[in-house]
Amino acid sequence: SSHVFGFFSSFNPLVVKNATLYKSGIPSSYGGRLSSLLDVELRDGSYRDYHVSGGVGLVSSKLAVDGPIIKDKVSVLLGGRIFYTDWLLKRVNNIDVKNSSASFQDFNAKVSYLVNDKCQISYSGYISGDGFSFASDTSFSWQTSNHVLKWNQMFSENLSLNTTALVGKYSYQIENEGNANDFRIDSEIAYKSLKSNLVYKLGASNTINFGFETLLYDFLPGDRKPLSADSPVEAKSIEKEKSLESSI
Repeated sequence: SSHVFGFFSSFNPLVVKNATLYKSGIPSSYGGRLSSLLDVELRDGSYRDYHVSGGVGLVSSKLAVDGPIIKDKVSVLLGGRIFYTDWLLKRVNNIDVKNSSASFQDFNAKVSYLVNDKCQISYSGYISGDGFSFASDTSFSWQTSNHVLKWNQMFSENLSLNTTALVGKYSYQIENEGNANDFRIDSEIAYKSLKSNLVYKLGASNTINFGFETLLYDFLPGDRKPLSADSPVEAKSIEKEKSLESSI
């Protein structure tokens, strides 16, 4: 949910439209999760003008570009960040810190198509990668990616439809190299989802939400293998698993 142990958000603020945090009482439309939930919505790129924003710092830099592909019809939004501290860690007197490393990068993209005044289709993608090691031969890295296709349709002033298709993956690696017991461990969660939600407004004060969702998971709990022929570490893989969640 964050980069560099909570120092940086997972989301580039230059591309975020709004964010809603649920600490408890999570609406049922988000599924049956027990933890808190953060709902983040990317903004659309401008349909009329091009904009560039960003910043350069001692440990990180960020950039966002948006504008029309077809004026008043198709827009694009691109954003990225990179974090670099190794040059700073090397200047610390503590030997453990000096031999450490921490980095991340993430990229966002969104293409929005206004079919007409009542219909919009959009694609958004997110890719990030993190790496960390602390004064040892063991390094930790993890990657997140998701790709979302959305169709928003207004049937009337009171009835609208939101349909979302999603493909995503989270993977994690532990790698120990440079000694006799070198090895690598991989684990992964991949998921595919289809969700359709209708919203019906009953006047100014009440709204009815109804729809369906199906979600398929593929789990790789752990896959361990030696990095060299001389390593005494035994190759072992935990059996893969699948899970299907559906709801109305």
